[in-house]
Amino acid sequence: MLTITDIQEKLKLILEENQLKHSFYDESVKIANEINETFGDDYPAFLNLERPKEAKKDKEYRKSVFKNPVKGHLSRILDKLIKVEQSEDFLVNYPLDDSGINLLRDYCENNFNGSNSLVNWLFTIGVNAYAKTPNSVIAVLDTNPPQTQTDSYKPYPKIFLESDVLDFVKNKYCVLRQILSQDETNYFFIDEISYWIVNHSTLGNREKLQVTGPIQHYCGVMPALKLGRHIEKTDSGENVLFKSLLSDSLPDFKKAISRSSDIEIELNHHVHTLEWQMSPKKCPTCNGRKTIPTLESPNAKCKTCDGHGTLSWGNLDVLLIDTYEDNFLKDQSKFPFNSPGGFIPRNIAAVQELTKAYYNHVDDAYDAIDFGILRKKDLNSAESGLSKQYNRLEFSQRIYSEGRHLIENILIPIYKFIDAQLFGINPNSQKTVRIPEITIPISFDVMSPEMVLAEIKTAKDSGMSAEIVKSLELKYCKLVFGDNSKETKNIIDEISLNPTLGMSVSDVISLFGGGAGTSTNGLSETYYIIGANFKAFIDRAIREEMKWESMEAVEKWNILVKYANELISQRPQMPTLPVVEVI
Repeated sequence: MLTITDIQEKLKLILEENQLKHSFYDESVKIANEINETFGDDYPAFLNLERPKEAKKDKEYRKSVFKNPVKGHLSRILDKLIKVEQSEDFLVNYPLDDSGINLLRDYCENNFNGSNSLVNWLFTIGVNAYAKTPNSVIAVLDTNPPQTQTDSYKPYPKIFLESDVLDFVKNKYCVLRQILSQDETNYFFIDEISYWIVNHSTLGNREKLQVTGPIQHYCGVMPALKLGRHIEKTDSGENVLFKSLLSDSLPDFKKAISRSSDIEIELNHHVHTLEWQMSPKKCPTCNGRKTIPTLESPNAKCKTCDGHGTLSWGNLDVLLIDTYEDNFLKDQSKFPFNSPGGFIPRNIAAVQELTKAYYNHVDDAYDAIDFGILRKKDLNSAESGLSKQYNRLEFSQRIYSEGRHLIENILIPIYKFIDAQLFGINPNSQKTVRIPEITIPISFDVMSPEMVLAEIKTAKDSGMSAEIVKSLELKYCKLVFGDNSKETKNIIDEISLNPTLGMSVSDVISLFGGGAGTSTNGLSETYYIIGANFKAFIDRAIREEMKWESMEAVEKWNILVKYANELISQRPQMPTLPVVEVI
């Protein structure tokens, strides 16, 4: 527990000596900076370190044309972490009291501090910080607590970056900094019982300190935790330095950036064709003397040729070759070329090799963090089926472990911290439980549209059932057109409503051939008519039923049965023939 004396001593270290830093402060900032440099827009310093002897003009050119080629890969990786929330088996289940309400749910699900919900906040802002700044701290508190009892206390999670985590002792206390402006800063001193807010401002030459606290939070533990999961190292005081999910991929992404920069240099300085001429033409102003007499000087530098005495041939010039000398035609060495000018083509093999190396480094970066399946676009490649299955399993296990950490070690503690501060009850001694149960998803869709197309082709060529093919087609539609697209909904209707799905015409006739109601019949007349007219019935239902898309499958089926019965009733009846008894 922090005392007033502790806070005073730490404030002195911060304000007077600028020396309050935990044991891993510098290393944690370095990890975050390396990630930011690798995926940022600015020209990375490591490119200069790789080429210490490179000409200055080439370095300047690299900077001027630099565009980070791996920046988009960061978004692609983060999108897969968000799949945890988007998984079909992800569920947040709030327990309800006797009145059928849950006050914690109302607080965390309705316009949660600018986000739709706490879950949405975690899988957007939280996931981004988790990947890029693993040693940042989430503190759950009201950074601007109410000054009167009439105002409500509103705790929210706030992320403090590594550079603002001045001190952190796990499960004991932490000191966090919030820079409000150039002249004003808040310092948060948090322990397992309460927290203090110290506002430091500078007005001219006058400094002002305003202290708010202690503010009791009722959590039983310090309501602040580090985001990271992957431990880099620990010290004797149980402090932990985390590396990022991305850390193992950085060396290969850096090499990819370097190769991309080399490609730009190679393309613009070494690949383009080089123009050549036999010799420049004589300057018409100075006649090749490089100087001309002027009023100021008898040997002034010629301004036309800038003192060179020669000029390059222009595109509209006529290049004349003197051939009036008799020896010219006899001595062919004076004109050994087919033309007096032209272009020298250069080899592009270097660009091809650099491009190949670039893509190899990107692939290696994905493999380093078990995301290699995202780089496999063709499932029909030479890679073995066992290898493909292993890559998928490896990726799914990685996403599961990351999702489990985000849910169990970050999301659920935040729920507990908020609940304790809202209702003033230690979560470990609650009588009315409001904390939701959250399922950790295990099903993740790792397939790209190209992969699904390849599997559809394989399924059809292998003669798999129509249900399997349709399921793969449904997956493709969801990836390409979206869950709510017309194409996706049509396939869902066909899978759930078409009684003759996957049957050939001969199969349908054979099953219905016994006639409705007979013992040999495998398909009722209603099923037969719905299957034979399925597309027409669906098109009619979409036109006539305004709520068709939102209906349950049973309601849709009843409508199709109604259409089938209408056709049956409209069918002309066969005339009844008299029965003649022959004796």
